[in-house]
Amino acid sequence: MPQVVLPSELMGARAQELYDDHYRAICVRTDRLFLWLMPLEWLASIGVAMWISPEAWAGRTSAAHPHIWAALILGGIITLWPVVCAIKWPGAAVTRHVIGIGQMLMSALLIHLTGGRIETHFSIFGSLAFLAFYRDWRVLLSASAVVAADHFLRGVYFPLSIFGTLTASPYRWLEHVWWVLFEDMFLVISIQQSIEWVRGIARQQASLEGINKNIARTVEERTAELRQENAERKQLGEELVRERRQFEEILNNIPLVVFENFTGSGKGRYFVNNYIEKMCGYTPAEWTSTPDFWLTTVHPEDRERVAAESQGVLDPSGEWRWIAKDGHVVWGQTIVTGVRDEAGQLMGARGITIDITARKDAEAEMDRMQRQLLDASRHAGMAEVAANVLHNVGNVLNSVNISCSVICDQVKNSGISSVTRAAELMEKHGDGLAAFLTTHPSGKKLPEFLGKLAKWLTEEQASVLAELEVLTRNVDHIKEIIKVEQSYAEAGGLHETLRMTGLVENAIQINAGSLDRHGIKIVRDYSEIPPASVQKHKVMQILINLIKNAKDAMAESQCEEKRLVVRAGCEDGRIRVSVSDNGMGILKENLTRIFAHGFTTKKQGNGFGLHSSALAAHEMGGSLAAQSDGQGRGATFILELPLKEESAAVRKPVLVTAGGL
Repeated sequence: MPQVVLPSELMGARAQELYDDHYRAICVRTDRLFLWLMPLEWLASIGVAMWISPEAWAGRTSAAHPHIWAALILGGIITLWPVVCAIKWPGAAVTRHVIGIGQMLMSALLIHLTGGRIETHFSIFGSLAFLAFYRDWRVLLSASAVVAADHFLRGVYFPLSIFGTLTASPYRWLEHVWWVLFEDMFLVISIQQSIEWVRGIARQQASLEGINKNIARTVEERTAELRQENAERKQLGEELVRERRQFEEILNNIPLVVFENFTGSGKGRYFVNNYIEKMCGYTPAEWTSTPDFWLTTVHPEDRERVAAESQGVLDPSGEWRWIAKDGHVVWGQTIVTGVRDEAGQLMGARGITIDITARKDAEAEMDRMQRQLLDASRHAGMAEVAANVLHNVGNVLNSVNISCSVICDQVKNSGISSVTRAAELMEKHGDGLAAFLTTHPSGKKLPEFLGKLAKWLTEEQASVLAELEVLTRNVDHIKEIIKVEQSYAEAGGLHETLRMTGLVENAIQINAGSLDRHGIKIVRDYSEIPPASVQKHKVMQILINLIKNAKDAMAESQCEEKRLVVRAGCEDGRIRVSVSDNGMGILKENLTRIFAHGFTTKKQGNGFGLHSSALAAHEMGGSLAAQSDGQGRGATFILELPLKEESAAVRKPVLVTAGGL
């Protein structure tokens, strides 16, 4: 997560703002200090005047000494203005200067009341120290100016009131002012250091605020990312639930027993698909009722061997006989993969069981050695056959689901109800139907309505028939896929003379629903290709797989315009069909690996589609190749097949179709 840093000018402005706020707070607190201090000094001056010279005598008569009146009146005047300013304008510059001047005048009054006693002069230095609380050297200047003026005037003209002597040197006041300036020098240095310290605190606080803002912004961004991640995870979870449901539907309809057996986590977890009921007669609930239920259904002659092989594993692999629920014997071939935890301890197993009863019955009539060779051959290819069936059937099932949805929507919105209403209307006016049709306003419109309704129903019927035709072709293709995979090891195959462009269009049509949902634009570039003898369903399997992979690659990419380019032509006696997309692309190091068995770059892939397509192309004497400029730059898959044309002399009458299924 990159850190967001505030600009230096904003940091400086914020530091200055913090400094100003802090300095004003200092000034306000100091104003409040002097708000209480100066009235106390006034009361103290009155007390000093009354203690030192309470009365003045003229002969036998006495009266209050003038010092008392000076302390009372003059001290009150000196105190009044600083107090007023501190109350009305706290923190203002003028308040600081008024208080500084008043404080010096009060010190001058105390010096006068004590008859110039030298100890009282220290009140000036104390007052300057208090004024330094403002951290404003200009206040010290104004206060020192008052002290200098006072010492000059009274030192020259009234030395008794300030120095306690009737006569004094005319320059003695300079000595006192020098000591005041000497203290000011140190106070100014202290003030500057204090100001720098406050500025440093302000800069540090501004920096901390900037860091806090960065942290808060980072937290907000991360929170937004987490919310987006949670939304994506929720969406992914919903997609996983849907895909799991679809997977279970497929899993429960394939002719294989798929099972899972886990005991390492402390709690047993057992699963078997619905095909176990068709194979052995037991429901999945009965089969998973106990961990060893499967062993009790093994044929007694094989049970000891299977039990011995299962030592150390949760389920053994191999072929043995089962006793079905109704008592008949079933042969099964089990392929198990052990699952271990991080410590290497066996914690569970997954596998499949294939019903090989028919094969075993056929093999019983053959020689033992021939049966063993056939078993070895089937054992090597059975798992891949099952995976290819799942993969290829899954591709076509998407189009089947789309066609079913379209037909259901059209049937739900059919206009057949309008025929019922028209019939009810005619039945209601059955006795005077002719008059109703010729005179009644609704009756006059009925023939025209029936004509439009007939046209509408005709169009609706054509649309439903078209979708049913597509659905039928897809179902036939699923049957052919299973048939081709079941006879995978057999040499040769059924060849038909077809137009390659028709096969390409059928493959596009099967994937049309998915292409439309993802907003993919299809660009066709067909050249003239003569009818050729090809194995139709193997070619269809390859083309459907290539178009589906291109759709998936573009669905995962972020490009705005998704485009699928399909080209078909003939070069050097070979049919060449290319499928190009502008999707995720393929890494250079993966171009030679994508046709390997089990290799895939998809999150939900299984690595069977391209592998089986490449094998099918090779069996037909052709090839399947991939090209890509790298990640994010799209990919092109090229299918080449030999152009097998029948000569005119030996060609038999063959219906050349457009590649329809």
